[in-house]
Amino acid sequence: MEHYEQRYKRFSNGEPEEIIRSYLEMFWNCFITTELQKAYENQQTGLLLIGIQSVIATLTEGIWGKTGKDSIQYYLERYVDQDESNKKFSKIADIIHELRNGHMHRLYTRIFHHVVFDYTLDQGWKFEDEKLYFNLNVYFDCFKQGYPRPYDLKELHLTPEQAIAAKKRLLKEFDKGSDALKQIREMQGN
Repeated sequence: MEHYEQRYKRFSNGEPEEIIRSYLEMFWNCFITTELQKAYENQQTGLLLIGIQSVIATLTEGIWGKTGKDSIQYYLERYVDQDESNKKFSKIADIIHELRNGHMHRLYTRIFHHVVFDYTLDQGWKFEDEKLYFNLNVYFDCFKQGYPRPYDLKELHLTPEQAIAAKKRLLKEFDKGSDALKQIREMQGN
């Protein structure tokens, strides 16, 4: 495996596309088609919801510099929404964001009294009797289908200036964890 310092130097000296492609490829190969796929196959609701949202949040912040609810809305509109109205997940972006926050920070909140995770639903979502019925497997299928493939950066719609800004943000993220590494080395006596 390429050593961290070598990779960091290659990313720093390379074109912005190199680090952007690497991030997209890393998420696809090391998380989406492995861990998230298992959560999907086993209908692990919390893991699937949190996992999808973590990918969306990391990519939208790193590549486009967007955060919070707006970042989810941005990503869903561009990469997840399908033509059918019940597969336009951007319409329920605020709810998805609240569900993610509920799972990550509180585990149980009022929103969970109004959402039913229904894996038998043949559509992505529907409202009925003051409840949102939400099929996370359909959501994941749409998420995977629309995921920006690393070999086609044109669909990211970045100007050269935006690509350079993305490279800087991604390099900053790539360099995080230095304090933890120092602690590991100190504990090993290196």
